[in-house]
Amino acid sequence: YSFCTLLDMMIHRMDTSHALSVGKEVRTPRDLNRILEMRCTVDERCEQILGRVGVVVEVKPNLVKLGYGVDRFFFDIDVFDKRIERRCHQGCALAEVTGPSFLCDSCLTRMPVGCCAHTCQYHNYSICPYCDGEPPVLTTGTTVVRGPTWKHDLINPTPARTGCIVRIADNEVHVSWEDGTSSSHRDTPYQDVMPLLGGVAGTLHALKETAVFERAVRMRDANIKKIQRRVGMLKKRVPVHDDGLHFDRVTAEASQVTNDGQSLTCLSPTPISHIVVTEEVFDADDGDDAEIHIMVDSNDDACSLSWGITSDRPLNFEDACVGVEDGMAVCSDETGCSFVRASNTTPIPCPPVRPRDVLSIHISGRTGDACFSVNGCAILQNIALPQSTFRFGVTPGPLQTFSLTCGPSPSNAYRLLLSAYRQTYHLPKARYTPEAGFHFRQIRAPSSNPVTLPFHVSEEVIGVDDLPVSHSWEVTDGCHEQCVAFGVNKEADDMSLEPGSTFHGLRVTENGLTRDGVDVACPVLSEGDVVRVHVDANGVVLTYVNGCLMHRSQEGAVESPFRLAHGTHARPCNDAACLPDRQAAWQSYSCPSALLSSDAYDAASGYHFIEALPTVNISNSGKTAKCTESKWGTLLTQEVLEEGDGARSCSFKILENKAAIVIGVSGGYPSMYRDVSLGMARFSGAVGLLVYSEEAIRSNGMEPASCVFVRDDEMSLVEAPVVRTNDIVTVRVIEGEAEFLINGTKLDIDINTAVPRQYRFGVSLLCCGAEITLVDDMVPATEEGGTEEEFTSAFTVMTELRAPAMSAKVQSMRCAFSEDMKKVMGRIGLVETVSERIIKLNFGCDAYVFDYDVFGPEVKRMCTEGCGLISSFVPDGTATCTSCLAQIPKKAPVHTCKPHSITLCTYCNGTPEPITADAEVMRGPSWRYGDQDYKPYSKGTVTRVDADSSVWVKWDGDRSERGFKYRGAPYRDVTLYYEGEVVVDTEVAAEREKEADKYGTNAVLSKLLAMTLPKDEYDSEEGVHLADNVVGSVEVSDEGRVASCLRPQQGTVVSKEVIYPSDAVDELVKTSFKILSLNEEGKVSIGIATETPVGFVNHPLGDTAFKGSVAVHSNSDGCSLHSEGITSRLTDMSLETGDVVTISVGSTGLATFHINDRKVFWGTNQKGIRLGVTLFTPGDSVQIIGTTDVPDDRRSLWETVSIDDQDVKAAAMIERWVPSDDPITFKEALQAVEHPSAHTAVLIYPTACTVVSMECYDVSDEFNATVWYQVPHRSSDDGLLSSSEEGGESVIAVGVTSETPVGFSDFVIGDEGFENTIGVLCRCDDKALFAVDSSKPRSSEPVGTDNTGCFTVSMKNGVVQISNDGTIICEREIPWTDGVRVAASFTTVGAVVSTVQEDSSCSDEEETTEESDERTTDTTLRVGAVVRLPVYSDLVEEMRCLFTEEMCAVLGKTGNVVGLGKQIVRVVVKSDTYVFDYSVFTSELSRVCCHAGCKTELEETTLKAPGGLCSSCLTQLPGGAGVRCCAMHSFTLCGFCLGVPYTVYKGTRVTRGPSWKYSEQDGSARQQGVVTSVDEEGVHVRWDEQSDVTFTYRTSPAQDVMPVFEGRDANLLGHVRDDSEYCSTESDSTDGSVNEMGRLFTHLLDSMSAFPVEAYSPLKGFTLFTPVPATVWVSSDSTTATLLRSVDTTVVTQQLLNPADVWYCSCSFEIRSLTGYIFAVGVTDNEAAKCQNSILATHQTGSAALISKKTTGCFFSQNGKRTRVAGFEALKEGDVVKLVVKQNGNMLMWINDERVEGLDHTVTEPCRLAFSMTGKGDSVTIREHCNVSIPEWDWDFIETVKQLSSTVTRVRHKGSLYIMKRAEPINVDVEGIVHPNISTVYKTFPEERAVLVEEYETDLLSAVQSGRFASLEERLSLALNISKGMAYLHHYGITHNSLTPSNVFLHGSSPYVCYYAVKPASKHPDTHYFGFLLYQVFIDPFYTPNASMTPPPLPRTGIPDTVLTLVQECWNTHSVKFTSICERLEGEVNSGREE
Repeated sequence: YSFCTLLDMMIHRMDTSHALSVGKEVRTPRDLNRILEMRCTVDERCEQILGRVGVVVEVKPNLVKLGYGVDRFFFDIDVFDKRIERRCHQGCALAEVTGPSFLCDSCLTRMPVGCCAHTCQYHNYSICPYCDGEPPVLTTGTTVVRGPTWKHDLINPTPARTGCIVRIADNEVHVSWEDGTSSSHRDTPYQDVMPLLGGVAGTLHALKETAVFERAVRMRDANIKKIQRRVGMLKKRVPVHDDGLHFDRVTAEASQVTNDGQSLTCLSPTPISHIVVTEEVFDADDGDDAEIHIMVDSNDDACSLSWGITSDRPLNFEDACVGVEDGMAVCSDETGCSFVRASNTTPIPCPPVRPRDVLSIHISGRTGDACFSVNGCAILQNIALPQSTFRFGVTPGPLQTFSLTCGPSPSNAYRLLLSAYRQTYHLPKARYTPEAGFHFRQIRAPSSNPVTLPFHVSEEVIGVDDLPVSHSWEVTDGCHEQCVAFGVNKEADDMSLEPGSTFHGLRVTENGLTRDGVDVACPVLSEGDVVRVHVDANGVVLTYVNGCLMHRSQEGAVESPFRLAHGTHARPCNDAACLPDRQAAWQSYSCPSALLSSDAYDAASGYHFIEALPTVNISNSGKTAKCTESKWGTLLTQEVLEEGDGARSCSFKILENKAAIVIGVSGGYPSMYRDVSLGMARFSGAVGLLVYSEEAIRSNGMEPASCVFVRDDEMSLVEAPVVRTNDIVTVRVIEGEAEFLINGTKLDIDINTAVPRQYRFGVSLLCCGAEITLVDDMVPATEEGGTEEEFTSAFTVMTELRAPAMSAKVQSMRCAFSEDMKKVMGRIGLVETVSERIIKLNFGCDAYVFDYDVFGPEVKRMCTEGCGLISSFVPDGTATCTSCLAQIPKKAPVHTCKPHSITLCTYCNGTPEPITADAEVMRGPSWRYGDQDYKPYSKGTVTRVDADSSVWVKWDGDRSERGFKYRGAPYRDVTLYYEGEVVVDTEVAAEREKEADKYGTNAVLSKLLAMTLPKDEYDSEEGVHLADNVVGSVEVSDEGRVASCLRPQQGTVVSKEVIYPSDAVDELVKTSFKILSLNEEGKVSIGIATETPVGFVNHPLGDTAFKGSVAVHSNSDGCSLHSEGITSRLTDMSLETGDVVTISVGSTGLATFHINDRKVFWGTNQKGIRLGVTLFTPGDSVQIIGTTDVPDDRRSLWETVSIDDQDVKAAAMIERWVPSDDPITFKEALQAVEHPSAHTAVLIYPTACTVVSMECYDVSDEFNATVWYQVPHRSSDDGLLSSSEEGGESVIAVGVTSETPVGFSDFVIGDEGFENTIGVLCRCDDKALFAVDSSKPRSSEPVGTDNTGCFTVSMKNGVVQISNDGTIICEREIPWTDGVRVAASFTTVGAVVSTVQEDSSCSDEEETTEESDERTTDTTLRVGAVVRLPVYSDLVEEMRCLFTEEMCAVLGKTGNVVGLGKQIVRVVVKSDTYVFDYSVFTSELSRVCCHAGCKTELEETTLKAPGGLCSSCLTQLPGGAGVRCCAMHSFTLCGFCLGVPYTVYKGTRVTRGPSWKYSEQDGSARQQGVVTSVDEEGVHVRWDEQSDVTFTYRTSPAQDVMPVFEGRDANLLGHVRDDSEYCSTESDSTDGSVNEMGRLFTHLLDSMSAFPVEAYSPLKGFTLFTPVPATVWVSSDSTTATLLRSVDTTVVTQQLLNPADVWYCSCSFEIRSLTGYIFAVGVTDNEAAKCQNSILATHQTGSAALISKKTTGCFFSQNGKRTRVAGFEALKEGDVVKLVVKQNGNMLMWINDERVEGLDHTVTEPCRLAFSMTGKGDSVTIREHCNVSIPEWDWDFIETVKQLSSTVTRVRHKGSLYIMKRAEPINVDVEGIVHPNISTVYKTFPEERAVLVEEYETDLLSAVQSGRFASLEERLSLALNISKGMAYLHHYGITHNSLTPSNVFLHGSSPYVCYYAVKPASKHPDTHYFGFLLYQVFIDPFYTPNASMTPPPLPRTGIPDTVLTLVQECWNTHSVKFTSICERLEGEVNSGREE
């Protein structure tokens, strides 16, 4: 296909609009024969558009013009399918009319009377049924006449003659005519004949119609002859010398060939362009000469002719002249001769051809050149042939006669005439002078032949020294019918104004204007128009029409010397002003001034589109273009570039592409840009990349990974990705060659991409809606290939700006950073908003907010109104940065916009001042260290600046010599100190804090989210595998064991497996990394990371941004240890190729690093860790190996390495503050701890952790520090749980640790994993104190204490002393020397430690109320807040929490909130803890989610349906009620609990409210009433059931009644406490001493404890106890329980299990859904049922359970003590826990068929099975396994049914059948083994030597011998089940020793392996026996193995190959396992099912 064709395919849709109306799309017919027979002229290219969709451009009465891109084709109306609606040529719809005879306006056929006409009466337009696409159906016997497609004039010469159809067959109609002749004609879709209906057809009523009809017939017949030529009717003779040449008759349509082809006569009296060729075909490669001589017998002087050569099969015979398309010729007219070749015409100085002249052509066989002669005189010589095979041809003029002759005789007269003509042809060369002007001479006479163009040239020749020059012409009459040209021409003998010549200027015809050979639409020149040509000093030709600039040539395009030239119909004139109306008519067609200018490229402003096309909207200051119509057009940049400018590039961002866009380069001064595309030949000097849209590619079935490079209509496919919206295409020009890049990736184009010397970048928009924008310098062009530079832009709305790269600074910015922002880091976005604080960038569908300071200095800051900022200094006083709100001191540099009050500090402007040593500094904008500088904005001195730009500062008043270390660039923790004290504006400071909260400013660690990585379970056999596709610079291969660096970019990969301490219970988890290859620097990092690492994409292990990572780092300076940016030196020796780094993890979580078996580091506190490696240089490679083999030379070398242990420990060092007299400050380092102040820490997550002081003391220092603590009492109703892994203790500990603690984030003081700790541990459950030391066990004599108190920690002379209330609890000598920090540990959510006494809880003297009230209270009800308690009121006394007399003393005072539950708020006042309802607090205290650590604000919403439950008061709310909720944790508060009760008015319908206390006063629960009035007494209500009585209730703050919102159903309304299942029926208490809701909770527990005592029955199994709390839903069959709210809940079974009554009991718990943090399953005694609102086996005695926690895995808990369960992760959805209780009371458990080892619990008392859930949506189903219960084994109960054999008896016990088998000795260990393919042993009788087993039908041996299992599938299934049973026995170490078919029982088709007797050990394994079992099942059932168990021979056929192989392996290979046998048999069974 051509370029235009492909474009057309992309643009036009495949569906059509089915109407022949202008602008509609229709499909071209596919029938080529019908198209070739059309009446209109057929284009030879019609084959290319068959079946394609075109646009209707024009509709005429008899034809339709369709457009295909730039091509236009004509079609008859009748060739289109009938489904396409015909319209009138004016667009009207046609109506069917039947009536008189009419003439079809389309086919010009006279239709008979009665024929249906499709008519438009408004425009007198009618077409016949054939042209309408529905020709009448012909049948036998029909009278017919000629039809519209008739072409057989010889058969029926009279148009009106009729005939009759005699037969229709084979798509032919056989007609018998009235004159007796018969003929056959074509049937549909043609209509050669048509029925004669009601009149005679063919009778024409007007001569005009007859002429039209004859013309139509002639046109049709001409096309028929064209068909004959296309099918090869041209003769092809071999030239014979003696025979001469012959004209071909086939091509002589308008000419007659006579005299055996020797003579030719043109029959047309008017000029008709056609070609007559010779029958002889010549081949130049034969080497023979060829010649032809044609005599012109007659020739009218007014006519023209041509003779020459053409191809052997000419492209066209009509409407063409010889030589124009595919040959060459000499044309003659009255002005002379010219040479034509490939449509290019060159004048020849030769006189016109006259009668009797002989025209000759001679072809040389030796050279292949042609010579043209006239009368023997050569007029053209040495002309190369256009093709090797050719014919001679001639185009005669009207009525001309030619004859072939043998050769001319030389004519001296002609020779003289030719010489004289040549002399007059040459022009004189006069010198131009401005005074004399120009004189023109016509060098060609006027002619009507369009091939040649006569013109006038100046006699004056213009040189460089004559410039500039100009001249004007006035257009004369008649020019609109002829050609006219104006411009300049190079001085030469072959001057011409034709395209391709040296002419530069305008050519104007009746079709429009041509610029340098390219047609452009414009008005027609008319009389009086003025054309002016100006040539400037640079040789640029400027052409004006009526004062409008229409053309500008390329600079230097005109070469000196040259002449001015103009065509006919114009005369020279003086410069005169044209008429205004003429100028206006031409103004819109003039060249855009930018196209005619030479604007240089400016990097600051970039490129800009030219506003040149009315169909394209230009916006965004010339940067964005959008096409508004379906017209082609090319947009170019205003800037012109030159080859000498060096490398240049321009980037285009695709905003919308619906079909295709071409992006490329054009010449600097193009001649046209409308209706053309870059890459088309008409667009000279342009190249482009055709980019298809994804939709166009998909709809047209094109390759999705390719674009097209176009140049001069030639195309080349280019492999490239699909270009989508927002992708960027870059054009780069380097050394005159164009390169194309997509999103920075260069495309491989291997063809010529040269661009003109002067060029512009451009884009062609080819479809409506296409939109594109310029993105300057996205890929800067360099001669070396180009590297991406930083994008430069400004803070201006609607401009593009590159987001900053990913960094720790971005993650810690004031605006909230999210994980989603990582995908846009470094990408370009559109500036959407610029405010005083932030800038918002839009990236398509997403928009993100950034701080000012994260952008570099290359981004220009702007005012919010778009103004530029001015650099200045702060005048008197201080200033505030409007972005970071930092205080700026006097004389400090700033950047301001005074009109809009904008001030930026240098940090936010991206231009901070450099800091050097000895500089004076103060706090900077990124300061985060509290009052470490002693007071805000105090002065300090820089002591040193490290290489990483870290700054060390010694503050004034600092007693230490070391000083403090602060971050350097890009941060600004400290800034230069300027003269003048900074005055802190408290209002600005408050605003800064508010702004920080708005954008989510938090500690950096709290905002870093976990990466999405695979989380595989560690398998000691499989080892560790690295995760693939993590970073692009590192490739992971060999199934995750080898990591290789691909490019020079650091990259870190971590392991898929997460290693927990539980994985190392039996032995250390060891993994070794062997260095396969390493760079010369030896640069590599190997280490560990957290379970959820953050920062590994762009940072190495151990880097600051790589949180929680520790790594051994090697480079050319040696090895060091890196931990979160802190470096500790190890040795000067670097790692080399072959070295092995081993990482070991112990059961305490301790990690140890070895290099070549040399220990270099130990100590980490991570529970779950990943191993990882960072590679830096291409070619580096590291492999994970299974062994730790180290080369001896490297081991011995590293054994001598000296490593300082203190430096190693310093890897975990935190900042060290110098102690002062102020209270110590805690380090903010843990996500589980919240710090309301720098001196206070509150635990918000259920985990164990330790906070340490920022201050660090030397061992020789003396200090005293007091630490206050408060630990909330753990309760079942508030969810405050302890998470200590050691026995589930709730503890608080205070003590000291080393300067560099290791383990403080997961251990408490004194734990073995927390090295170097000494302290006092308070066990809150039993209020005991212990002295603890990490190197020693706890002291054995505890001292009593309370949950609230304080400790005093003092140190003197290296001895630490810790006391409580004056009693010394611990006194130890400190064993370490590297510094001492104060530490505190806690394990309970809500626990608080503080070094500042918030109240007088530890004071002996009682504080007054006034002192207490002085405390500043918070505005949010959250953990750690200081709140004021409510004053006494009825609501306080009636609250659900139990009100006591002690509460009266603290009401109205302030306290600390230490815990939030869903129902209660726990507050500590003076060391005492009190519990309150939410509703008693005022609305000024805003509520937050009770879930620990949740930062989500409660969202205000309205209930859409009734029945919603308030989490606090448990009220079922009506639909439409307003609430606040946290959707993440299902926490909802009603208006009453929010302190804003619902308002009621007169007429409001109401129901019971949350504070209802009036029993059944309303009649019953959920009843409604109407408010009759509201006054000071309260709300007066008349209830529906008691309409005659009005009751009065309290108003706010109480909510005795609440409204039922209009239109809401109240059937579900009412308080949950009024439900009959939970509510007490006692009458209301009148004394007020007992709270009703307190009674409710007590009653709730009592009702749950009243469990029915139902004994367990094996026939009924287990069911769940109902009723249950409202938080649990139980299915109708009582087997499934689902938790409806996130509250700790335990569900127990209805049945009470007594172990003495069962042999064994088995029950499975299937986890259907699990979202909660904790899940437990086990047993509990009957009294423990009271703990249904707690976790099973956490605090109670008489219970045992397997407890699963999401973060720590599984442990077993009994009587409050916990034991770690090794080898099991936390339970998840789909897991099944099986619990078995044996008769002896032993409890066994399985998780997913894997036994849990190490359970040591015996059930001695009756118990219930139970499980606990904590998360909303948790769901569990219980199901029973084969459980048999026989209360007592008494022989009297056993009845013998049948003696089956001497050892087997069938018995009956209480109606159930069993089998009693006798054997000796009996294996008593088989009791309790449960498996579907193991025969269950219910009871053993050792003394009687018998066992009781389940009933079975027969054994396997009897079954196979009787032929029971005949099919192969049955036998395979049988073998598979037996192997599963054996695999189960082997898993528990049981060997059968006698696996034979007789020891396998059958029940139905299920086999059961029998194992009950102790068998002597066999020398053969069980698999050997299994081989014989397979032999008997599959081959010979009657075979009996011999005593030596010798295998028999195996047959070769008859059984599957898998079975044969298994049998051989079982007999020959003793290492085969039953697990492997199961897998292979299962595969065979599955493959058989598929077959």
